Amino acid sequence: MAMRKIFVAIICLIIAVSVCNAGEAVVLLTKEEGAMKEAPKEVYEVSRPLNNGPKVVIVIPETDHEYKSPLPIEVKFIPREGSEVDLSKFKVECLKFFNIDITDRVIKYTTKEGVKVDRAELPVGNHKLRLTIGDTGGGITQEIFVVKVIE
Repeated sequence: MAMRKIFVAIICLIIAVSVCNAGEAVVLLTKEEGAMKEAPKEVYEVSRPLNNGPKVVIVIPETDHEYKSPLPIEVKFIPREGSEVDLSKFKVECLKFFNIDITDRVIKYTTKEGVKVDRAELPVGNHKLRLTIGDTGGGITQEIFVVKVIE
């Protein structure tokens, strides 16, 4: 009987720890990275966008809204007819004077359907992110969006 109580207590502890960890925020950009100098506007506005791969739909954050951190991020990938999303081409960068590759911080929240981060930690400021995704037909799409974070 005592062993059963110990077993039940251990299971309850494991469940409690799992529930607590589920709400942890994911640091996508540190304060130091967020404070880096911005690239000149013409650097990213002159380039030709790539959009012959999967369609990228930014669900959250909406570009005309301001958010408090941590915030949810949700992006959907819609494959072109006759091809599938190719996650080996997935990349996320914060566009600064020197770009910051944050792919490793986002990849575990990414599937062929899209990206879903419940609590993304970003410092206060406007952060320009470029998401790149490809498909099995060789197409590549890049989407640049701004996340506005307030106090």
